[in-house]
Amino acid sequence: MMKGNRYEPFTVLNDCAGRQLKETLELAEPKANMTGGVEDDGLFYVPPGLVAVLSVIYGSVSAVAVVGNLLVIIVVLANARMRTVTNYFIANLSIADVMIGCLSIPFQFQAALLQRWDLPEILCPVAPFVKELSVNVSILTLTVISVDRYHAIVRPLSPGWTGRKAYLIMTVVWAVSVVSSLPTVLAFRVVWIPDDALTPVAATEGTVPPLKPFCHPLFPVLGGTDTSQLYVFYLVIVQYFLPLCVISVAYARIMYRVWFSKAPGSAVDGRDKIMNKNKKKVYKSTLVHHM
Repeated sequence: MMKGNRYEPFTVLNDCAGRQLKETLELAEPKANMTGGVEDDGLFYVPPGLVAVLSVIYGSVSAVAVVGNLLVIIVVLANARMRTVTNYFIANLSIADVMIGCLSIPFQFQAALLQRWDLPEILCPVAPFVKELSVNVSILTLTVISVDRYHAIVRPLSPGWTGRKAYLIMTVVWAVSVVSSLPTVLAFRVVWIPDDALTPVAATEGTVPPLKPFCHPLFPVLGGTDTSQLYVFYLVIVQYFLPLCVISVAYARIMYRVWFSKAPGSAVDGRDKIMNKNKKKVYKSTLVHHM
């Protein structure tokens, strides 16, 4: 039998988590059947060799993302000529990418590969929070950039955004992103689940199966409604549909203005060729931003 104090560092002082842990201990049974390396409860067995290869790949991606985006931030801050409204927004994107590279990718990657949570318990809600925060900031900033480009190209004579207004917009973006990500901090907790790698050989009838720590979301059920589904629906709206609509409309108007606008005066072959070449550049840039 396992001693109760063995799991004391990961004790969850949450009624929902306590009920889940109790049900896990009562209903857990040995699971020896595995098909193609996938266990019945959705957890995956990853060979040590694959763990090493993926660790190198993900570690390299994370390092390059952090270093590259830090360089972007330094260039914008150090060079006065680079301190434009658009570059402020790009630096804001870089800050979000640095955060996810430092505080989310390493932790969630090891948890996904090892199928357990061996890090400090406090990092369990922090990693998904940073991930959602970074995604929200990135998507909302891209949406703001599309609106900024729309005003610059479609309405060139209207007053542009000042640096002060850009700071205000970025503050709103971060505030909305933090609020939208808070449910992950409240929901994710470290719980103990059966360790299927040890259960077939260590568990016997009438004993508690071997357990392992796992970072898992524990959303409450209110009035028979699973709040996790409501949160996912909210994220789909905020992170996908609303930004998609705004960005699509903004860049569609930009492309229409660029392609169908005509220069004043009579047509000149040389000038028109240059204009068509510039239009193709704008089209490619718009397509890349939209994707």
